[in-house]
Amino acid sequence: SMRERSLSDAADASFTSVICSLRKRPRRFSYMSEASFQQGSFSLPTQTRRRAFAIMTISQNDVDTPSVHDVRPAVQILEADRCLIIPTETFFGLAASVFSSAGCALVYQAKMRSASKPLPLIAADTAMVEEVCDTTPVPEKLLSLWPAPLTLVLPVRKHLLGKIASPLLDSRSCVAIRVSPHPVARKIAQFLGSPITATSANISGRDPVTEARRLDPDLARGIPVLDLPPKPAGGLPSTILSFPEPGTVLLHREGAISKSELAHLGIRVS
Repeated sequence: SMRERSLSDAADASFTSVICSLRKRPRRFSYMSEASFQQGSFSLPTQTRRRAFAIMTISQNDVDTPSVHDVRPAVQILEADRCLIIPTETFFGLAASVFSSAGCALVYQAKMRSASKPLPLIAADTAMVEEVCDTTPVPEKLLSLWPAPLTLVLPVRKHLLGKIASPLLDSRSCVAIRVSPHPVARKIAQFLGSPITATSANISGRDPVTEARRLDPDLARGIPVLDLPPKPAGGLPSTILSFPEPGTVLLHREGAISKSELAHLGIRVS
């Protein structure tokens, strides 16, 4: 589509211009709302368009263990520095490889989201998180919860700082990452060989969705949609924790894993 071509052609240039304009400002994760994006960075379409976006539905025998044949089309899209819409445990999300600046730029443009706001990530498993991030500050009890709706803000390993798309990092060179309970999201990350972005597939300020047919056409036009079971369950988002100093666990957002559940595990948060 024309929108897809224009996004692809402009991805590197517009991404660079947005990032350069914001680079002098300290970037911090903004967890509580995606509605307060920077006005003027993006604009909504001025004309009403017909709903027209491609939904890939690929049959699979076991919804709990999708195979490479099920997710390979999605992986190929990400390998081509593009983005796509995938199911997660809560809502449909916009996925791009963390190592693709062009793919991440398309996610920001599709959501009309300020590039000063890092995107949450999904990894295939704890081992992948440990390859990308320093998990030293994390109590083992927390790591053992994965896969779960638990997002941890962790420092990226130094040798990867020049390779991960810079808008995904906060001012302390950390990323917000989780191992999703959704088998499709995990399997895509596994076969891609890297974490993927996992921000909800909605224009900033609009509602996320649990059904592919309810995706906003202003966002989904030109972006492939992978609709594989299980269906996103909606509900509370992931709980977000960070570790600003040794022995300190900071609660940024109480979500699907409650503060009381953390306390039951012996995790005291502030």
